[in-house]
Order: sequence, then C-alpha cells, then structure tokens
Amino acid sequence: MYSGNRNVDKAYKKTMTSIVIGAIFLSLTVLLLILGTMKVSRYRKDVIHLNDAILSEDKDKYGKIAYLDALNFFEFATYGDDYGYYIAYDDDFYYLIGMSDKVFDHFAEEFEGKEYLRLYGYTEKIPAEVRGFAIEAINEELGENSVTEDNFNDAFGDTLLKVEKEKSVFGLSGFYEIAAMEVVLGAFSLVIGLILLLTGLSQRKSFETLPVDVRAEIDAPETTERPDLKLLLGNRHLFSYAGKIDAVDYDDIFWVYPTQHSTNGIHDYNFLNIVKKDGSKIVCGNSSAFGKKRREQTTDSHIGIMEYLHEKNPEIRLGYLEENLNAYNELVKSLKKK
Repeated sequence: MYSGNRNVDKAYKKTMTSIVIGAIFLSLTVLLLILGTMKVSRYRKDVIHLNDAILSEDKDKYGKIAYLDALNFFEFATYGDDYGYYIAYDDDFYYLIGMSDKVFDHFAEEFEGKEYLRLYGYTEKIPAEVRGFAIEAINEELGENSVTEDNFNDAFGDTLLKVEKEKSVFGLSGFYEIAAMEVVLGAFSLVIGLILLLTGLSQRKSFETLPVDVRAEIDAPETTERPDLKLLLGNRHLFSYAGKIDAVDYDDIFWVYPTQHSTNGIHDYNFLNIVKKDGSKIVCGNSSAFGKKRREQTTDSHIGIMEYLHEKNPEIRLGYLEENLNAYNELVKSLKKK
C-alpha cells in the first residue's frame, strides 16, 4: 500500500498492473521470437536440392522450398515486362528457373568472382508454354535436336525453381515470410509491452520519489479529496493522481485555466491546466463532460478548485484571459534569458 488514501492506492496499484502487463507482453515477444526461430529452423531442415524435388513422386512437392548451386544461367523466355525464365546448370544437370528482372539484377552482381551461386526458391510445375521455349533454347544451345516433348522430363524434369532474392533476417534466403505471423505479432507485443512497462515504471517512480513530508500531507486530516477530478487539496500542495502523481506547491503556481476537449465536434472532456512559475504545465482535473448537467458540474468543480487555489496563493492568475496569456509569454521570455 502506498498510503492510507484508498484512491491514491488504486492509482499506485494501476502503475504496478501496467508494469506486470508490460512484462507479460515482452515475455510474449520473446516466446514469439523463439517460435519463429524454431519455425525457420524446421523449414531449413525441409529445404531440399532442386534435383531431389524433381525426382520426388510426392503429390505435394510443389510450393516447397528448394535450392540450386548454379554455375551459371541464361534467359530463354520472358513473361510480361519484368519476369524471365532461365536455363541454369550445375556440374550434373540442366534446370529451369524463373525470377523477376529485379531479382536477376541482384544475382547478376552476386555472381561476380564466385564459382557458383546458391539460389533459393519455391518449386512449381513447369508451364506448358515454357516447356516449348526451353526445348527450342536448349537445342539451339547444343546445336542439335536432342530434347523433345517426349524426353523433356529426362532433360529438365517437371519442376522449376521460382527464385527469390536474399533478404531474410533468419538467414534463409528470400523466405522471411516463413515466420511473418510471429514477426508481426512479436513487433506488436514488443511495442505494447515497452509502452506499458516504461509508462508504469515512470508512473510508479512519481509515487515513490515523493518526499516523506509531502507524502504525509496526502493522509493529513485537513486534506480535501476530489475523487471526481482525481485531485487532493492539501495544506501546501495540490495532488493530481491521474496516471502518475504530481505534487504542486501552491506558491509555485503561476496560472490556472480550464480547457475543453471535443471529439468530432462533441464536447466530451474538461481539463484544468496548472502552469508553474518554471514554465512547466500540469494537466489535471480531467472529467467527463457528456450531457448538459455533467458539463455544468464539471465547470462548477473547476471554478471551485481555482477559487481554492487563489485563496492559498492570491498571486495565481485565473482563467484564459488575454492579460494572463501575455503575462505567461513574458514569463517564458524571462526564463529563456536565464
């Protein structure tokens, strides 16, 4: 328990709740990261050589991840304006691969100075029209008509590799989307967790760093409580405990004025702004203003608070008047000169 005041204790406990929930979200982030890493590791184990995919009789062999250590490749057909089909080869066989022009430009640079280049991609069934172009291209390359529709599968198989660019933070080329769900949820929980944790720690610190004598004022018999505005009016301080706790010495207050908040043109909240002599401002006295009766009650509450503060310190300026705004501007100018 922070003090003997029930409402202040509730506010303090909320900061602890925020910290706990924030820690839970951060733990969830770690769990999602572990699950994502395990998922990628499992995919790594399932990655096979393109030749093994071609030889596989599995009905579900398409859409799988495969790789090819290509010694080189050349284009034999295009699809649309930015996609091409290529014949690639290693020490043993010829293969068909497909990639966008953007991916091709990437790998063309990667090939420089290397004996071979590992390509990753998804397995796909070779389209019929691509088969025809591949037959023409390879026969032209070899200078003979050795590949026909009848023996096409013996030369290339029935599977091509749809190559993707290297861009995975998990080290599995081009397949960062494998753990996309874990990444998105992990990022979300990380942001929420950090916000809740840091907010809770900051708010808790505001309670726990109050000087002992100031803290004692909260429970003093003469302290007046305004739970509707989440305010306490002590002998020397005003306490606002909406989220964190602010203790404002009456002698430090320069200006107090109310403001209204509207959503889509509807007046929904009233705030009480307390400007201190050091130029800082505390927004407190936040109260719902839905309905005419509620707005009147809120306005009366803010007026009562301002009158009380003026009694404690007659030098406090009240209301959003032009003369008060000018005085505040002069205060800011004088503070900048220091």
